[in-house]
Amino acid sequence: MRNSRLTPAGVTPLVAVAHGSRDPRAAATVTELLSVVRARAARRGMRGLDVRAAFLDHCAPSLPQVLGSLPAASDPRTWGPAVVVPLLLTAAYHSKADIPAQLAAAAAARPGLDVVAAGTLGPHALLLAALERRLREAGVPVDDPRARAATGVVLAAAGSSDPAANATIADLAARWARERGWRAVLPAYASAAGPRPGDAVRALRDAGADRVAGATYLLAPGYFADKIRDGALGAGAAAVSAVLGAAPEVADVVLDRYLAAAPNRSFLQADLTRSRQREEFVRVADGVEVGDLTVGNLDQEDAFEAVAAVGGQRGRVVAVDHLDAHVRPVPVRVEEVDEERGDLLRAYHRVARRGGLAAAVGGPGGVRGE
Repeated sequence: MRNSRLTPAGVTPLVAVAHGSRDPRAAATVTELLSVVRARAARRGMRGLDVRAAFLDHCAPSLPQVLGSLPAASDPRTWGPAVVVPLLLTAAYHSKADIPAQLAAAAAARPGLDVVAAGTLGPHALLLAALERRLREAGVPVDDPRARAATGVVLAAAGSSDPAANATIADLAARWARERGWRAVLPAYASAAGPRPGDAVRALRDAGADRVAGATYLLAPGYFADKIRDGALGAGAAAVSAVLGAAPEVADVVLDRYLAAAPNRSFLQADLTRSRQREEFVRVADGVEVGDLTVGNLDQEDAFEAVAAVGGQRGRVVAVDHLDAHVRPVPVRVEEVDEERGDLLRAYHRVARRGGLAAAVGGPGGVRGE
């Protein structure tokens, strides 16, 4: 195993390795997620990306089995090292010890094998967008600032014996509350650490939250997801979201980690830049519906376009400075919008380009290209 550069020659496989579970819903969710990864890859100029699933436990194929099926580095079908992306939300034992050991053993057993490990999925700004997607689906008024200010959220993770992993969840909870204006967001853990989800729900209710919702910070259904749901609802939570699963934001994070581990391939470099700008957009753009975020180049000057569906909020726009990825609102006058066509994109681009910006746009009828 080595942290080598990718050189143009063929295809760089993406091996997504999940924890695995005896619950068949978990493997089915991984299969669904990777289908979305392939579709999102095609939209980002990576049509035909070789995406393979592997599991650390309970399910087949195992990571060694998948690594053994990969072409050797000398094979003309490859671009260079395969990229292993852990489908894990925090860095703990599996990403710090288990996966590196399996990769090293596989490389030693097969000298021609070239593999590089990507980072874990979390933390990433798009995962907060995915959490809000699932809360919205559960009936939580995510898009109402006043409702958010009265709602307490329990960010419920699996929990780990690694204190640093649990601290990551606590940091994410604090960030989510700060950036989105929830009344409070408390971390909770289904195992290995406290508080438990039910205890966190009771704490928020005792503190005067009008409404408490549980946000399930897990990738796949199974024992922990059921435990979180039962504990939170039993303590009086008004709603508990489903697992992140095959949310498009999760698929985009998988691709971002893949790209970050292989930044020297030409088309990957451009997409990595857009990935970082998109993360900055999601982090800063408060009040904008980011669930259907898409990105792409606007013109030959490599201006960056981030487009969000805004749920009918006419006049809402966010602009991204393509030089430094700073994000700020841009006002749009109603008379600049073509009401007949509902084509907000052109109007927003006109306004944004006055300041040398590319526009992020949405409105009734969805997003339209220019």
